[in-house]
Amino acid sequence: MHVSSPHLSHFQTLPPLAEDIDDISNVSDVASAVGASSFIGSVYSDTKGSISQFSSRQLSAFTAPPRYRNSGAFVHGTKFRNFAPIMEQGLKAAKSEIFMIDEVRPDGRVPGLKEAPEILIFIDEEKARSENMEFDYDAKEGTWKTRGIDGVIRPWFFQKVVDQRKGPGRGNVLFQSKEDPLMQANKLPPKMRPQYLLHATYWENVAGILKEGILPAKNPSSTSRRPFKSLLQGAESHVYTLRGTESSVREDKEACRRGPGHLLSKAEPEALPEDEQAVHFLMERDRVGLDRHPDAIFVIDTKKAAQMGIDLELVQSGDREDNIYVRGKVPSELLTVKPNIPLSLPESLKAKIVDPKSFTDVPIIDLSLGEAELVERLRYACEVVGFMQVTAHGVSEELQQKHMEMQKRFFALSQQKKAAVASTSELGCERSWGMGRCNFV
Repeated sequence: MHVSSPHLSHFQTLPPLAEDIDDISNVSDVASAVGASSFIGSVYSDTKGSISQFSSRQLSAFTAPPRYRNSGAFVHGTKFRNFAPIMEQGLKAAKSEIFMIDEVRPDGRVPGLKEAPEILIFIDEEKARSENMEFDYDAKEGTWKTRGIDGVIRPWFFQKVVDQRKGPGRGNVLFQSKEDPLMQANKLPPKMRPQYLLHATYWENVAGILKEGILPAKNPSSTSRRPFKSLLQGAESHVYTLRGTESSVREDKEACRRGPGHLLSKAEPEALPEDEQAVHFLMERDRVGLDRHPDAIFVIDTKKAAQMGIDLELVQSGDREDNIYVRGKVPSELLTVKPNIPLSLPESLKAKIVDPKSFTDVPIIDLSLGEAELVERLRYACEVVGFMQVTAHGVSEELQQKHMEMQKRFFALSQQKKAAVASTSELGCERSWGMGRCNFV
């Protein structure tokens, strides 16, 4: 099992440079601006020479000492806001070459940066050279440079992208290529596998997961990954999970100490077979890389998988000790779903009919059912429960996403603008949009 990479922690601010990344108007220029707060470097590469420049064949990121993971990768540091454009368009050398540094130091600093990078993009040197991408090393400046291929380093060459922003999400992997050598090197043998793995998600995904299992990149939930869903489905082949052990289980008193309104949440206690002690699985949105508080936690039982003859392939993340990738589909037979209920949920928001801890009590209605059965299920959902989830509705995911974005835009409007379009009781349906009120859309 590997611990967190030393080059991914404790970034320090370096002396200011002449040009700041915020002064670059075009995002595509970020990687090409000389002296800007965005560089690429070979990980721990000790390759410096006595002449000013070397060809791409004389030096390599693979000369990094073997004790460092990702030897043979270049690292590009930049702002988080550039993540989506880079994943969609690649790293661009808009004005000149893409300039790079020669190493990420053991203390985590990136020489030449004015500020600590918010994300790190690892670029596979072997892949790049196999496609005839050239790299030049300037020994005098200690930098690498390349024009990529036709001025671009495409995401196909990325090994992974790591979040380096301060907070509980530091070290989260935003993108992990299935072709990264670490996906083979870091496989966990059976004796080192934790019994429980945790996968956080939203309510809208629960019904599909219970039916089909967890599929890699099936429905990316975060806004930072959703725009390039098709790329993820082709480039990734694993499910992101957390260890269901000490690193992801906290005492209730710790959560309570954080006070009301904190995003730390818990699932119902589960008795572990080994010691019969009840534990709580706690999830923070930043820690699992989601935009908002996760609604549900799927618990994956690896011991049960072994008993059923299902060989789960687990890979230890090279960036966070508590992160484990499960390669391929996770069958629904191995899953137990737990609600991720806020510890500070006020009484006024707790369900009065359906137990919020029971996903099975919430009606999930298949619209393809026969008319008689469908009507009865709808009647129960409307008259008894008051809400439902429907499947087989025929509405495309693209249209659903567009609808969601329109809702967000509407509720972001000022209260004055929303009040101007509110219905009244005279129209048979009174609507209001305000804090603590019932919002109909």
